[in-house]
Amino acid sequence: MRLKSYLLLIVISAGLMTACNNSIKKAFQELENMPIQDYSYVVQPEYSETKEALEFKIKELFSSDEVKVGAVGLHKYNDQTNSQENEKYWIKAVLLNSKSIEDFKDEQKMDALGREVAKSVLANIINSEKYDKIEITFVLQWNDGVQRQVKQNIFYKIPQLEVTTLE
Repeated sequence: MRLKSYLLLIVISAGLMTACNNSIKKAFQELENMPIQDYSYVVQPEYSETKEALEFKIKELFSSDEVKVGAVGLHKYNDQTNSQENEKYWIKAVLLNSKSIEDFKDEQKMDALGREVAKSVLANIINSEKYDKIEITFVLQWNDGVQRQVKQNIFYKIPQLEVTTLE
């Protein structure tokens, strides 16, 4: 009786592995047939100075360890045609360990600080009218024996700088 149970378990396991293997093969085939990602729809920012100069300016203004500014793009694929759709792009600024953060958990203070950063970034982008959103990301990173970080993303509509979402 025990042998029959083991045999039944082996047969069921083999069947499940075959079914899973077929699903995995199908998923890999779908990935192989996906078109190459095309981010040419993303409008690149034109800086009044250089990108590096803007990043340095923001870094100094908001007492950050590091700052990165650029354009970000996102799209989905149509299930039937595999063509790109819902293409979106926006400006993004990331500030690492900004000493301007008073209280990371205070939504109003973070919103106000994010709005200040957004104004400073947009003031240095010549073609900012081509964007409808800006994302400000604050990252706090520390090492207490283990590398840790928390981050907060805030999206603003351009030009009024009202808080919004990615959608």
